[in-house]
Amino acid sequence: VNIQTELRGHVDVIRSQAVGAITIKKSLYELLREKMISRVIAAFVFSLLAVSASTVRAEETYQGQVAGVGEVEVELLERGTPVFPRRAKSYGVSGSVLVRFSVDTEGNAISAVIVESKPRRMFDRSAMRYMETLKFKPYEVDGEVTQVDDSGLPIGGMSTKDHRSREKLTN
Repeated sequence: VNIQTELRGHVDVIRSQAVGAITIKKSLYELLREKMISRVIAAFVFSLLAVSASTVRAEETYQGQVAGVGEVEVELLERGTPVFPRRAKSYGVSGSVLVRFSVDTEGNAISAVIVESKPRRMFDRSAMRYMETLKFKPYEVDGEVTQVDDSGLPIGGMSTKDHRSREKLTN
C-alpha cells in the first residue's frame, strides 16, 4: 500500500510538471527498480502511463475568431498521424506546412487552406489529409454551439529521420 501511494504521488507530481513521456518512464523506472517491484507490475504501470501520456499530449488549444465575440481558443481532442509522402522520402526532404481552417459546430476542421508550405507543395496533400483526422471540442457561446473561424495550425517537423523510426512511410 505504501509503494502504491508513493507511485501515485510520483505520477501526479510528474504529470503536474508537464514533463514529457520519456522523462516519466525513466523516473518511474528508477523508482520501480529501487523498490524491486516485479516486471509484471512495472509493465502494467508503463502501459497506464502510455495511455495517460497520449491524453496529456492531446490537450492543445488553438486561437480562432467567433463573430461578435472576438478571439477564442478551441481545444483539440483527437488527431491522427501525418503520413510522410513517398516523394519526400525518396528525396530525403523534410518540411512544414501552415494551415488555416475553421471548426464547425460538430468540432470538425473545415475549409482548410494552406497558407505556407516549405518546401512548396511537397507536404500539402499529407497536411490536408491530416486535417481530416482532427477533432475539436465544439465552442459554445451563451450555451449555443458556434463555428470558430480563422484558426491556424502549423504542421511542422516532417522529417525523414523521424518517420523512418516510426515506420509510417506509406503514401
